[in-house]
Amino acid sequence: MKAGRTCVLATVSGKEPHCSLMSYATDDDCREIYMATRRDTKKYRNLAANPSVF
Repeated sequence: MKAGRTCVLATVSGKEPHCSLMSYATDDDCREIYMATRRDTKKYRNLAANPSVF
């Protein structure tokens, strides 16, 4: 996780998947992953609508 700094974030809306290339950062122990996106994106709306995401 520390070697790479890009990933693919996959979300879903209904039955349709949505994949986004993302940059990320981790904490020192690689226990938390941080990504940033604007609120007007499909990935943000998909994540916000999913009760399993916190």
